[in-house]
Amino acid sequence: ERLICGPGLENLYMALCEIHGAIPEPLHAHQVTGRARSGTDPMCVRAVETFCEVFGAIAGDAALMLGAWDGVFLSGGVVRHLLPWLAQGNFRARFEDKGRFAAAMERVPTVAILDPHAGLLGTAAIASQLPA
Repeated sequence: ERLICGPGLENLYMALCEIHGAIPEPLHAHQVTGRARSGTDPMCVRAVETFCEVFGAIAGDAALMLGAWDGVFLSGGVVRHLLPWLAQGNFRARFEDKGRFAAAMERVPTVAILDPHAGLLGTAAIASQLPA
């Protein structure tokens, strides 16, 4: 919860700067992703790549623990901004890298929820089925 979120991306950027001896700027998550998208800041690019790798590993662990063989839905504000890296980066490789379960994990789809009101829509759908 504290790592795979906007503030987690900010913390990851700060940590990578410290590890590599770079002077970090006080950036918000949207600034980190913006700089990564434009390719103007190598530390921001690395932070986003690392974030997506960790996200993939955690999502894969959760799918394996919960038996989510029909699919995993990725949601939250950060997903929308990281979609290019989630689609083309190492997210899936880390999601599937589960030893003897790797072949099974390859068949588990991951789907990004992009609607910012998905929770409200789901609640409304359930409420509409309740007796009046």
